[in-house]
Amino acid sequence: MYTRLIIACEESFIEKKTVVEKIKALSTGDKIVMNQKQRDHVEIDFFGKFVLASNNENSFIIAGKKDIRYWVRKIPLPAGDRVNLLTEMIDEIPHFLHYLNRREMYSGKKSRMWFSANDIHTEALTKLIEYNLPKAAKEVRELIRQFFIEFEDAELHITAKQLAAALNNRHESFNLIGVCEEHFGVKFLLDNKGEKNVKTCTYKWRDYMEGRDNYEVRKNKRIGQALVFRREDFLSDYETKTRHTSLSATSLPEQAEIDFSENDKVCPF
Repeated sequence: MYTRLIIACEESFIEKKTVVEKIKALSTGDKIVMNQKQRDHVEIDFFGKFVLASNNENSFIIAGKKDIRYWVRKIPLPAGDRVNLLTEMIDEIPHFLHYLNRREMYSGKKSRMWFSANDIHTEALTKLIEYNLPKAAKEVRELIRQFFIEFEDAELHITAKQLAAALNNRHESFNLIGVCEEHFGVKFLLDNKGEKNVKTCTYKWRDYMEGRDNYEVRKNKRIGQALVFRREDFLSDYETKTRHTSLSATSLPEQAEIDFSENDKVCPF
């Protein structure tokens, strides 16, 4: 390991956070302690590059939104079997070295990992991060996505208590605030003085009637500090465009609006 540039791991599945943190530290470090048997520890220069290969594309390593060290790429399957692949790769080595020695750098150094986070961000990385979200974050994401799919609002202002109630109180409201801030970058609505704004927040949902073609739009209103969710953070441009196309091509059934106060026994909030 100490004398190799590439440190590769086949069929990777790393679920221990301590191991993940060790890999992160090594990937950005320039020194490493070499511990050989019967000898003193020696600190040497380290240039290792980690390559982790796996068929578990959504769960091979723990990843969060703030992880900027991963360059996750989904490699397409080859068109057919090449039984002499190893021999062909060995024969290709001189040509590959010739190319590396004479090529021009495509990207300049933008960070300690050389590339910026945007340079190496891929759809595969997004899927990996979403899979590793805690349960509460996944439930919040699906709830907010469903809201923007069903309604055309650009923003949703909702209190933490409303959000907890919409999730059937499976999570405490104060815990949901931390989840929203950490995983989705959600902030409280602020007034002109930079203080948390207290307002009447309205949460809507469609209540589809069993055995009927129409539905009712129900509303819950509550006065409190508003968490701000933005449409573009939860729906892609394609999803938004697809919804508008669907609405224009489909005649929606007649709908009724029912406004519940927070004390109404029929209201689930």
